[in-house]
Amino acid sequence: MFSQDRFPEGGSMNLYGVHPFYMCLENSSNSHGVLFLNSNAMEVVLLPAPGITFRTTGGIIDMFFFVGTDPESVVNLYTSLIGRPMLPPYWALGFQLCRWGYNSTENLKAVVERTRKAGL
Repeated sequence: MFSQDRFPEGGSMNLYGVHPFYMCLENSSNSHGVLFLNSNAMEVVLLPAPGITFRTTGGIIDMFFFVGTDPESVVNLYTSLIGRPMLPPYWALGFQLCRWGYNSTENLKAVVERTRKAGL
């Protein structure tokens, strides 16, 4: 896993991150989760239970283990570390129009016109 955007200018800055997390519900109804953090390219291989392999090309590895009596408690521990989700502001829940790819004024004007015709 190595997330990288495709820049039209040929840039190479990695703007995204990969944060593999898995959670397992065991036969005993207990649960556990693992968060694997590393800034280098990595590979995750799911093996027949109970196996999983994390491979990375180097760097600092941070692994967090979450153990709970049920999946809800594991998610609670996980989000206490990474942050709780929050509802976006009301105005952000509507139609979204990305500005990416407008390479000319004519292109932008055409998008505005199509948006107006659609009644948005």
